[in-house]
Amino acid sequence: MAAPITTLMPFASLPSCATNCGHLYDANGACVPPAAPTGPVAQYASCFCNNALVAPFSTGTAGVCDTACTADAGGLSSIHVWFSSYCAAEQKNTATTVPTASATNKGSSGNHSSTSTNHSWFATHYQWVIFIVVMLVGLSSLWIGACVWHRRYLRKKDRQYALSNIRASTGAASGTMGLNAATNEDDLGRDGARTPHDAAGAFAPGPFDTEKRRSNIMGRRF
Repeated sequence: MAAPITTLMPFASLPSCATNCGHLYDANGACVPPAAPTGPVAQYASCFCNNALVAPFSTGTAGVCDTACTADAGGLSSIHVWFSSYCAAEQKNTATTVPTASATNKGSSGNHSSTSTNHSWFATHYQWVIFIVVMLVGLSSLWIGACVWHRRYLRKKDRQYALSNIRASTGAASGTMGLNAATNEDDLGRDGARTPHDAAGAFAPGPFDTEKRRSNIMGRRF
């Protein structure tokens, strides 16, 4: 029987009777491609070492290649030693690989946990976040509104103050004109009642003025 191309067993370094052991070929063929999916060598070795056809080699020499190596007891011992050493080494390699993968998974889990924690914090505090944002927007709006109202108030006060000054100036001018008119009226009526105007527009002498003129004339005569 020719040895398969894909094999885990170093048949060249094993006793010659190993090449006649059908269980070794069956276990090897079941754990490598094309029978098994393509993967790392550790995966093939683990499958081979745990195969029920060759598992008895892990505890002794009987139960696997008894028929093929009947006349070669030393051959069975050699195969047993090789199997035990090979599987022990592969178990160490597998044990080293598994913690590394576990650490990677743990790191990924840690990142996922951190992300989950952040999402959980936001889920439980989103109402406070919304409240703070609303308060900030509201206070900003109130401050802007107060500034706009204050400016309008100052403009209104300035307009009222300017209007008051204009009214005061106009009132003062009107008072001066009234005072001048009153003074003129006092001057016109200083000698008595206001004399009526004649048809031509000149002043006609009143009774009081006539008597006064007569007294002046009589005085001059005497």
